[in-house]
Amino acid sequence: MRRLLVFLLIGILSGCTSNRQIDASGHDFSAIIENVKVGDEISITTLDGNEFKWVVDNIDDHSVAAGDEVIQFDEIKEIKKRETSVFKTTALVAGTTFAAIITYSAIAMLAMLGAF
Repeated sequence: MRRLLVFLLIGILSGCTSNRQIDASGHDFSAIIENVKVGDEISITTLDGNEFKWVVDNIDDHSVAAGDEVIQFDEIKEIKKRETSVFKTTALVAGTTFAAIITYSAIAMLAMLGAF
């Protein structure tokens, strides 16, 4: 039973995350402004190939910043936002719980039948 609780706890704490790409093409940066907020965990690739992974400290109509680093929107080639999927996390926890219950039940039945 302890193992079941450990697996459930690991599943809940790890969750299922994904990196969702945000459209940074063209000169309309409204998608970045609408989707990126202070506190978001993002990955940015700039036009010159530099890569940044940070938590957003500040965002305005022209740039995004973390600490002393500021990147203008027109310098961004690709931007991804890390998100936690409630559906995937719930499915993971439910599936793990179901598998653990079935396994535990099968072992208990085999033990009652004297297989162990």
